[in-house]
Amino acid sequence: MNSALRALSRFEGIGRLVLLTHGPVGADRWPVLLAESMRHHAVLGQSVYSPDEVRAACELPGTERLQVPGNVLDHRAIRARGNSSVFLDVRSIYLQGVLLEDPQRADLRAPGSAGIAAAVQSAAAALDTAVAPLLVASMLSVIAPGDRLVIGVHDVTELGVLPAAFEIPDDTVQRFQEEVGYLTDDPGFSFILDPRRWPTQPAG
Repeated sequence: MNSALRALSRFEGIGRLVLLTHGPVGADRWPVLLAESMRHHAVLGQSVYSPDEVRAACELPGTERLQVPGNVLDHRAIRARGNSSVFLDVRSIYLQGVLLEDPQRADLRAPGSAGIAAAVQSAAAALDTAVAPLLVASMLSVIAPGDRLVIGVHDVTELGVLPAAFEIPDDTVQRFQEEVGYLTDDPGFSFILDPRRWPTQPAG
């Protein structure tokens, strides 16, 4: 609670504030955060992982925005939001870079991901389209108005993924989604989708 108050005070006056908790907050502690967010005229929400956490947060009064994971292989948070009016900020479009990396390097970070990374990249290559814009476009096609994508970049040149994503034809995006959809049947899929379970240090 104190950290939330410090954050609100630090950024007050620079525009509309968004206060996201780091992790789920239950109904017992939520009213205090809601009162403070209203006092500072801030949007209130949570940064969460699991579909259950998404559903629980959507049911809390005053929740306006959630930060959630999502990518071409993972629409669980979007489905969990259901008909709620809560907006989503979708992160992990590249699954923390694993879907873009050399498959063997990806496997060091998320054991079992080499085949998935290779298949995603091969599907993009077969469509003669760069994989990063395709991953962005695939999420742009499924989010709702008012939702946003959170995309990490190392430098300004990587922002070129955005215009490239908007230029990809809808049928190409659909074919890409269909080509990689079978990967969700991989036995290690749930492990790979949760970076909290990955080794803290790369192997080797």
